[in-house]
Amino acid sequence: MNTSQLDLSGLIPFLAEVRGGVYPPLSPFLLHFWVKMDNAEVWVRSYFVIFGIASSILVYNLGKLYLDERFGLTAFLFSAVSPLLIWSSQFVRSYIDSAFWAILSVYFMMRILKTSNSWRNSFGYIISSALALYSSYLNIFILISQSIFIFVFYFKDLRFLKKWLTLQILIAIIFAPCLLLFFKQLKLATAIDPKWGERGFQLFGINIGYHARSVIAMLGMDPGFLTMHPLTQKFNKVALAGIAGATFCVIGWLFIGAFKNLGRIFKEKRLIWFFPVISVSALILYDILVEVMNFPFQPEYFISQHVLFIFVISAVFYSTKKINKLNVIAVVFILLIFIGRYQDAVKPEFETKKAYSYLAGNTKTTDCLLMVRNTNRYIDSKTFNIIIMDDYMYRKSYADYYKPLDDKARAVLSEVRDKYKDVWFYRSYGNDELLGANKLIISWFQENGYTMVDIKRFKRIDIVRYRRPN
Repeated sequence: MNTSQLDLSGLIPFLAEVRGGVYPPLSPFLLHFWVKMDNAEVWVRSYFVIFGIASSILVYNLGKLYLDERFGLTAFLFSAVSPLLIWSSQFVRSYIDSAFWAILSVYFMMRILKTSNSWRNSFGYIISSALALYSSYLNIFILISQSIFIFVFYFKDLRFLKKWLTLQILIAIIFAPCLLLFFKQLKLATAIDPKWGERGFQLFGINIGYHARSVIAMLGMDPGFLTMHPLTQKFNKVALAGIAGATFCVIGWLFIGAFKNLGRIFKEKRLIWFFPVISVSALILYDILVEVMNFPFQPEYFISQHVLFIFVISAVFYSTKKINKLNVIAVVFILLIFIGRYQDAVKPEFETKKAYSYLAGNTKTTDCLLMVRNTNRYIDSKTFNIIIMDDYMYRKSYADYYKPLDDKARAVLSEVRDKYKDVWFYRSYGNDELLGANKLIISWFQENGYTMVDIKRFKRIDIVRYRRPN
């Protein structure tokens, strides 16, 4: 949102800074013109909702092209109720729109394989693939997975392979202007930090927890994509191993049953493995990135893989009439999980609006509001006595743990103690919690004899009221 409201001349330089993140320019560029018309919250979010709806329509058309209308409608049903797609369609970041461009690339690839390699299909594939890269660098995994499928199943068709390589070269040429920005962002990328590699369930030096979650995220049923608390806090390792084992068995059963029956329908047998190969290959490539570069696990990065896997699930549903009732039960079970998570998908990630309303109705002009960072866009420094501690706290990088409070930070807090009797602490359960900033502030309160008077809990936010000693 902040990036899109910049002047176009300042957009690229901002993205090249540390605070700009690791995002290509397409989404903020398009959102820039969208926000020009209106910057109201409903209007801004509708931009991503439109892409979410368009993605479901695209899923229908891709499914219809792949097999028939019934298959397209089946895939459309799953995409319409997918909690991950619903959630990402409301998120003001380039998740759902980048997935749309990636799936559009898959659609034109299917047209090339099933209809003809006409210049229209080739042109559509080149442009959609380039837009996919310009909206998310991670879409490179989808494009590489497409080529994996081509080189595995079309390796004898040398003429087609040459045309395919030509398409990839043209995509690379179109994306080349963005490479300079990419390498700048990669150099400054604070998310790629060894600290993140320490999180998750480790086994023999491999982050098993991340990889198990990536598989479940691809199914669209990741149990933690809306919570910061790892499953290791809720289940022991035996239970987690059992859950992971059962998940892999169910996935394998779905694969074998569905595509065994689809083999009787397809004339061109190699297309049966189109969606499994691309979705699973992209998943494996991302897991390699996580393992090698300490890249953080984010389920929202798996939206494209999840959409592709929806077609795998749809194949199970499509073939149920020719298998048995157990497959119907499995599909109904998946639908129930999806629908059961609807409330989680539509609720805000942080209840910032409720937290603001509570503060506005309970704080006095003589009180102080202490925040690590002002992540609540509703809170205006003109209406609250706000102290932002991130300005005075130290860490080596944006993703590093906060260092102990130095003299500068303690001097600011001492002024707060001497000036204000009641201090409200805005405890956000995001990076401020993960990187230890909240713990440092709470320890300071305890060291200086503060008493907790009241605490109000919201989703991933605590508003804590402290009172200093007389």
